[in-house]
Amino acid sequence: MIYLSIFAALLLFFALVMLVARSLYWEPDLNIAGLPGTNAAGQIDEANDAMSFEILLRAFGDEDQRFITALGDKHVERLLLFERKRIALRWIRRKSAEARSLMREHANRAREASDLTVSGEARLAFRYMELLLLCEVLSLSVSLFGPAGLQKFAVQTNMILSDIKRFGNVVVPGADTVTS
Repeated sequence: MIYLSIFAALLLFFALVMLVARSLYWEPDLNIAGLPGTNAAGQIDEANDAMSFEILLRAFGDEDQRFITALGDKHVERLLLFERKRIALRWIRRKSAEARSLMREHANRAREASDLTVSGEARLAFRYMELLLLCEVLSLSVSLFGPAGLQKFAVQTNMILSDIKRFGNVVVPGADTVTS
């Protein structure tokens, strides 16, 4: 029993080390603060969120796969799987980069805030860790098995990120809202 506990602890430690290592070496491909044309009303942000959700539904859904399978061309199936993996992994990286950017912005604004709560900050930290862990699990699953069937987890990732965005807008009431 003790060997099983040690093995589980080592596995968890290894997963956390890999999570931290990947987050350090991932090149952020999304510069949220520097998006051209971002306006105060957030119309572009809403359009980007809608497009991102559409990409999520297509990349992690099964519709295209069923259609291509019905055609019976194995070469096209392999190409579709390769492209869907690439798109899904890119989507995961973008969401992870967006979360890191939001947390950096929140940390900068929180330094100046005087009315932060420990429970609120702890909740935000746990949601952020949950998001990063889910992104890593999703990335590993997509790399190993492909994106088909992982739509539920991708939607959950998107919901957690939306929750972090909303929470970041409420946590520091004295500062300007965080635009994502």
